[in-house]
Amino acid sequence: MPVLVTMICTLAAVGVYFLPLIVAVQRKQRNFLTLALFNVLVGWTAIGWIAAMLWARHPEIVGRIARTLRRYRRRQIQATVASIVARSQARADESTKSRHASSYSNF
Repeated sequence: MPVLVTMICTLAAVGVYFLPLIVAVQRKQRNFLTLALFNVLVGWTAIGWIAAMLWARHPEIVGRIARTLRRYRRRQIQATVASIVARSQARADESTKSRHASSYSNF
């Protein structure tokens, strides 16, 4: 009987120790292997285990990075379009000036 209690306590302790990894896998975190390595190496300390649990429960930042990239690309595109419009307006103004200048020189 004491062996059975010892085995149950050991399994419970291992389960609690790897709880951050279990949470990360259930939440489908992309970096669960890195979290597992962190948990194995530093999780034996209370601070390391708490950090691993917070990391496992933290939402993925992939969506935030994607939104940031989309905003950056949108700004780049807007700047490029504004530059193209400015150049075309400048060329149109130059061609209008040259037409006016050539029409005055014909007199």
